[in-house]
This record gives sequence, C-alpha cells and structure tokens, in this order.
Amino acid sequence: MSETDDDITAIIPCHNVEHCLRATIDALVGSSLVPKHVLLVNDGSVDTTARVMQDLAAMHAGLIRCLDQEAGRQGAGAARTYATIMADTSKVLFLDADVVVERDAIRIMRDHLLRSECSAVVALYKPFSLQPGVLSHFQAFVANDAFLRLPAQASPCFGTQCALVWRSSVLALGGFGREYCDASIEDFEFGYRLRQRGEHVTIARDAAIIHNHFYNIKSFVSNYYRKTRDLTLLLLMSPSIPIHHAGYWNRSRCITVMLGVICLGLTLVAVALNLSYGLSVALLGCVAGAVSHCGATRELKRLPRPQRAAFRVIYALVSIVASLGIVAAWVVMSRRKGFVKATKALITRIVDGLSKCANQSAEDSVTGRTGPRQRGSSHPQNVTVPH
Repeated sequence: MSETDDDITAIIPCHNVEHCLRATIDALVGSSLVPKHVLLVNDGSVDTTARVMQDLAAMHAGLIRCLDQEAGRQGAGAARTYATIMADTSKVLFLDADVVVERDAIRIMRDHLLRSECSAVVALYKPFSLQPGVLSHFQAFVANDAFLRLPAQASPCFGTQCALVWRSSVLALGGFGREYCDASIEDFEFGYRLRQRGEHVTIARDAAIIHNHFYNIKSFVSNYYRKTRDLTLLLLMSPSIPIHHAGYWNRSRCITVMLGVICLGLTLVAVALNLSYGLSVALLGCVAGAVSHCGATRELKRLPRPQRAAFRVIYALVSIVASLGIVAAWVVMSRRKGFVKATKALITRIVDGLSKCANQSAEDSVTGRTGPRQRGSSHPQNVTVPH
C-alpha cells in the first residue's frame, strides 16, 4: 500500500534516456511513499525520450507533468533549477533518470530530513548495476564505496542521483551552476555552496538505490575525463574547498596526482628540448600512477578474485584518464591565470592532499581504526556482482 506525500515534488532531468526512464518511473510510483508530483524535464533529447515522457504522463495523469528546457539542452543542473522554481511543495526530490529507488528509500529519506537539522538527504547506491557489463558494475561499485567513505552526518559531498532537499535551500542559492552542460560535477559544486551557507547534508545509508546506466568504453572514459577535469579545475580555482571534500580522495589518488604532475614536468622538458617522445613520457607517468593506485585500492579486497582482477584493470584505465583530466584542468587554468599561478595551485593541492592523508593515517593508528569504512558503515564484506 503506497502513501502520497503532498509536500514532495520529484524532479527528473531527461536527456536521451529512452532506455531507462520507464524503469525509474515504475520504481518511483511503486514506492511506499510517492511524491505529490513528478516533473520530467526534457533537456534537449534527440532520441525518443520526449515520446516516452508523454506516454508516462498519460499513464499517470495527475502525477507526472512534462516540461521542456526553453533553449534546448542546458544541462541537468539548469533543468533541476527550472523545475524547482515550478514546484509548489516545500521539499524536492532530485532523481536521475537512470536510478531505480527501492521501495522504502523515499520514506527513509523523508524521515531523515524531518528528524535531523540537515538541508538535504542523499541515498546510497548499491554496489552493482542493473545494466550488464563490467564497466557499469564498476561505476556503481565505486559510487557506493565513495559515499561509504564519507561521514553520514554533515557529509562534505552532495549528490543528485537521489537527494531530498528543502526547496527553500535550493532557491536561496539560485539553483545549480549553469556552466556544466554535460553531466559533470554540478551537484558537488552545489553542495559546496550549500555548506558555505552553514547547511548540512546527510547520507541515508539505509535508503538504497540502484544504478541503471549502461557504459561502453567511450562513454566510460568520457565520463571520468570530464568529471576529473571539471573537479580539478574547481579545486584549483577555489582554494577554500578542502581537497578531502572531493569524495574520491585517499592517499593512493594523491600519489597518482603527484606522479601525474611529475610526468607533466617531464613532458614540458621534452617539448622544450624538441624531443619527439614527450607524449610517451606523459603516458608512462600516467601508467606509473595507475600502478600505484591499483596497489593501494583496499576496497577491492572484498570482491571475489575474478571481479577483483577485472576491476584492477579498470582502475588502471581510470587513473590514466584521470591524470589526463588533471593535466587538462591545469592547461585551462594556465590560460586563465598564467602558468606560474596554475602550477603553484596544483602543487599546493597535492601537498595539502598528502598532508591530509598523513594526518588521517596517524589518527587511524592512534584510534585503532583500519579504514574509513568502520565509521558506522554496514558495508558488506563480500560483494558478488550479478550477471
């Protein structure tokens, strides 16, 4: 038996999601707590998404309403802002079109929001995907692990995959930044501004959601390159953001960044000397960073051996792509602020990250903690990815 909450509006940006939108709506309508309205925002789709949206609105008349971005594709952040303005409830549920909520997830999030003094509650991905393919499962696994590493109360990270937020908080910030047209870090940037206002984010680890996005090699690489580039650029341009608030932060990733900077320096020297193997030097540095990263990924130890081996290979790929994204962010900042300022900012960030890692390791050795997952997490010790 489902209950309707007349004070929640669900907002779902839709860009070329014809393959997964129906599953998202089916799960949402089948929840134990259903929103008063569901606003589907067409963000410049070029497939049959608009038709699917209309079919779903006809099927669930009175619940679903279809909106269109007036100027074509403007990005998921702009779509969420537009729909938030159109909503008439005090709470909005941001939900990605490729996310399936479990039956009680929204009710659990609502209870967290009402019981605590936070402004937003974020649900937790399960460590596997509904889509086939090792890349899809890897992405869900990493997202699950990253949010489990964060403190559940006063989390430094915010995610729009499934988040219940007070509408007034969104409007007070002017919504999401409009500089991110593709799916990127608009949610992280919004969360940073939210915390700057003194508001808090809670991670509801008991509110489960499942990723339903298929990745091929092209979309997978593009996703990691774009997000690494944009996140690095934001961290370089905004020194006040603590580096360990970036979510996917740990010592091995800081070492990867450091090796990437060393490789960048070697590449610049090679270019200055007019050596033809400059790119080879850069790629060698990236591979070295990837190897160091893979050797330190303790989260993989809970996986069965075949999956562990496959994920190590993917981690190596991610590290290479991330290193290239970091270099791209440095290049962009160099053009905006100059070579010296960009290089100084990048080195400062790396040193700060390594320092934070060293302090965390010292704290863990004193308190006897073996890893960040022991902070109240109910993380399973072994995960079997469904085929």
